[in-house]
Amino acid sequence: MKSMLMGGAILLGLAMCLTSCEGTLDDIFGEWSRPTGNNGNTKTTVAVKSVTLDQTTLTKAVGDDAVTLTATVDPSDASDKTVTWKSSDASIAAVDANGKVTFEAAGTATITATATNGTEDTADDKTATCEVTISAKKVNVESVKLDQPTLTATVGDAAVTLTATVTPDDATDKTVKWTSSNESVATVADGVVTFVAAGTATITATAPNGTDDTADDKTAECAVTVNAAAAKVTTAPTATTGTIVAGSTTALVTAGAADGGTMMYQVTTTNTKPTSTTGFSATVPTAEGHTAGTYYVWFYAKADATHVDSEISASAVAVTVIVFATSLSLDNTMKVLVKDGATLTIKPKVTPSAATVTWTSSKEAVATVNNGVVTPVGLGITTITAKSGDLTATCEVFVGTEVNVSTRNPIQDYDILAGTKNTSAITIPAGCHVAFNGVNTNQGIVCSGDATIYLIDGKKNTVTAPDDKAGIKIGGTGTTLTINAETAGTGELKATGGGGSAGIGTNVSYSATGGNIVINGGTVTATGGNSGAGIGTGCDNNGNTCGDIKINGGTVTATGGTLGAGIGTGAGSSSTTCGDITIGTGVTKVTATKGNYSPNSIGIGDGSPAPTCGKITIGGVVKAQSEFTGATYTYTPSN
Repeated sequence: MKSMLMGGAILLGLAMCLTSCEGTLDDIFGEWSRPTGNNGNTKTTVAVKSVTLDQTTLTKAVGDDAVTLTATVDPSDASDKTVTWKSSDASIAAVDANGKVTFEAAGTATITATATNGTEDTADDKTATCEVTISAKKVNVESVKLDQPTLTATVGDAAVTLTATVTPDDATDKTVKWTSSNESVATVADGVVTFVAAGTATITATAPNGTDDTADDKTAECAVTVNAAAAKVTTAPTATTGTIVAGSTTALVTAGAADGGTMMYQVTTTNTKPTSTTGFSATVPTAEGHTAGTYYVWFYAKADATHVDSEISASAVAVTVIVFATSLSLDNTMKVLVKDGATLTIKPKVTPSAATVTWTSSKEAVATVNNGVVTPVGLGITTITAKSGDLTATCEVFVGTEVNVSTRNPIQDYDILAGTKNTSAITIPAGCHVAFNGVNTNQGIVCSGDATIYLIDGKKNTVTAPDDKAGIKIGGTGTTLTINAETAGTGELKATGGGGSAGIGTNVSYSATGGNIVINGGTVTATGGNSGAGIGTGCDNNGNTCGDIKINGGTVTATGGTLGAGIGTGAGSSSTTCGDITIGTGVTKVTATKGNYSPNSIGIGDGSPAPTCGKITIGGVVKAQSEFTGATYTYTPSN
């Protein structure tokens, strides 16, 4: 009874509340439902508030293992916790009713988990999503191979690029990482190996397969050996320019230069490369201790502490060491050659015999010289010079054209004359140089000006003149007749004047003037006509002059006519004059004989008032006129 009364009271209170309050039971009790059914029992429904997934993003590759997403419904006592699954693109990522996601193709898709709350009304749906990114199917690297498993190089060599080949060719990640086990020896970057110092190192190429798990790594190695660099000859020595005299301190070669070492030298007498470095020295070799000859200087760079020796030079520097002469002369001092004719070999007389002699020609257009062999190539006169140290010796070479004096008209410069001409005098044009190779005439020779005659060894030349003509008439005042001879001096010239004329000099004539006379060699015999000098002037009371007379060489015999001196003036007066007379020490012998009525053999001939003569010098000594009054004066230099 009591319980019934309490129940009634509760019901009464609820009724009163309902009549005085706005709202419904649902408002008051929330989501509690009204009683249903006929039997009076009640059923309570709890709605889903949210759904969450254990993974909101997935990044996978095609073919990766499926992933099951887990959806969590809140609250946990929701009346209907059913979740449905859906993919935005099942061709990329598919999902089954249990949230199992499979990775079908590369791309992106969204997986959506939906709690429907057990109704058809989607407004009540609660959802959660997972963004899926799928890459192409991963192909793992199976192996890595290097194109060069070993490398041997030298410090300083050019870098070498290693090539790594990854298999299979379609591996997903073909990235290769490079490392060196000893970067103090060799470094590597992108496969490029640089050789730093001598030693060994291992270059490793690693394909990590796109993961940090080293267990997946595939590797290949290259064993690198780096040798020390060779010292290098940067400047090779060269032969010393100029003359290298045996025994002197002159260096045989210039000093070389080396990088990474020291220059070393060795001298050999044969052009044979040394087989080892034994005997090499760091001192630049000199001519000390060496005699004349050719030497060969070999060299290499001796290494410092961080290099190795260079190779010995492939070829040597050839050097000629010479000895200079203490005396030097030539077997020829004057020679006449024919243009384009035979050569002449000049032999030096030298002490010591091993002395080096060099040769030059003053005019190579006339004749060239090679080791003493003279080749005539053009008309003219050249001086061949032999030189050894400070000593020199010379040979004058005349190169001419052979002609016959009887047909040559006019005579030309550098003619080599031979033959006989008795039809008229032989005229030598001013400035001409001619060689006598056996000339004969009875009409005399006339020099128009300066003239030079060369007497060829072994040849006889005879010149006589008609009355009142000199055998060889010299040119006028200021000109010079020069008589030269080949080396032996065996070429002969006999000149005889006619009437009162000189053998060599001026004609008998009023006011005749003549130039200088120089005899340097040969065998010369000059005989004056009746009153003329052998060498000098013809006779004339009204003035007949010649210039200086110099006899420097040869064997000269001069005989005056009846009133003339052997060398000097013919008969005349005070206006008959001769210049200075000089006989040098280079002659073989000079003999001067006066005419029967001449007062002197050398100097003044007969006359009143007496002719005049310049200074007379014999062998370097000035003589007085009174010393030549004897019939004959002979001068032979002392040996």
